[in-house]
Amino acid sequence: MRITIAILTLIAVGWLVWEFIGEPDPPPEIPVEESGPDAATPHPRVAESPGTAEPTSSPAPKLRTTAPTDGGPGVFGTVTQLGRAAPNRIIRVRGTRRNETEFVAQTTTDAEGRYFVATGPGQMHVRLHGSEAKPHPSHTAQTPLVSLSQIPVAHAYAEVHDAPVRRDFVAPGGRVEVRVRDAERGTPIAGASVRSTISRGWMVWAQQTDSSGRCVFSDVALARFEFEATAALFLSSGDRVGHPTETTPTVFLDLLLQPESAIVVSLVDEGGKRVPISAALRLSVHRNGDPGPVTQTSRHGFRGKDRPTEITYGQLRPGPYRIALDDERVPDGTTTALRYQPVDAIHEVQVEALPRERVNAELRVRYRCYAQLRGRNHNGSVAHGSRVRIQRLDGDTRRILPAPWQRREMHRDLHFDGYLAPGSYVVRFHGPDGQQWQERLDVTREPITRDFDLPW
Repeated sequence: MRITIAILTLIAVGWLVWEFIGEPDPPPEIPVEESGPDAATPHPRVAESPGTAEPTSSPAPKLRTTAPTDGGPGVFGTVTQLGRAAPNRIIRVRGTRRNETEFVAQTTTDAEGRYFVATGPGQMHVRLHGSEAKPHPSHTAQTPLVSLSQIPVAHAYAEVHDAPVRRDFVAPGGRVEVRVRDAERGTPIAGASVRSTISRGWMVWAQQTDSSGRCVFSDVALARFEFEATAALFLSSGDRVGHPTETTPTVFLDLLLQPESAIVVSLVDEGGKRVPISAALRLSVHRNGDPGPVTQTSRHGFRGKDRPTEITYGQLRPGPYRIALDDERVPDGTTTALRYQPVDAIHEVQVEALPRERVNAELRVRYRCYAQLRGRNHNGSVAHGSRVRIQRLDGDTRRILPAPWQRREMHRDLHFDGYLAPGSYVVRFHGPDGQQWQERLDVTREPITRDFDLPW
């Protein structure tokens, strides 16, 4: 369903640009026109300050299902739903009059579902909005799309000449009522997000639950839709099907969410200061007894973003967890190479994840040596044709790789730009003609910048 939502959202952008940006902007002096018996003449209060008028009370317009004889050129019709009249439904009309002026107006249907808007001759776009929409007191062509309710559930075009043009609408009759509850306690979950595959003008419809854990999708087609509920500190409900039909136009869905746990991890150095979490760090959360990490940070998620000082690991089962910093093992021919992280943990952290709670976990760390190493030819120039291989002399003897940002043999005229753990290393240079030269390098936690004089 997430792929479907992504595709529909992309299409929505194009639809909205065509509908609301692609048309010419109206001149600022265009007033809002309210439909009614005197629709041909704008309300004087509205005309004085277009786009900023306060709502005014006025008698309900005299609406008809037959072409009006005294209203002049315009658009009229009826709105029905499930075979019955649909009162109080919002009709919005936008178009260009014959004299090339922009026209914008709105009205609501009467008790018998009828409406009439006096437009004058021109090309008009008539839109029926959902029952959840509210009349906008200053509806103009510049009124923004503030919510999905502004998108019509049905629309039609009308070319108006000297007589009224009829456009009838049938509002979709489906309705899906959703309730989201805690699966263990049975209590409602307020503020849960309920996403659906229902589209409005190629936009996917999503809602949030109220204090009773409920939300309603009204004026939907009689078709099969999928719904998914998510909430903080709860696992997703997964996709559930709601299918309004002619015999059962209203469908009720009860979505139960299993509680989850979350762990908020931060790194603190020896001075008590938080360490920014960069792309070079590999934090992982291990559930005790499981063979591998539950989840692990990815350097791709940090590119082009500000470095956070904490990371939240959600959707965890309650229970004991271990927070660790893992040096990266990278395939290197028939063996593996090692990439050190900028910091190492003084000790691992054990934490108990509790249902419906965020647990804070601080990992105490120490900075490692940031090393910038380069080789120079006998004439003092940077040895661009040479490459370096670094191995530890004590403990793990695997090849040490530079930081992730060094993707080739050299980076900013450096043969090695990365991190080294305290210890002793052999730095071995390989020349372009098969030459080899090596030197011992002892490393503490202090940063170093070192040039090596190569014999070639």
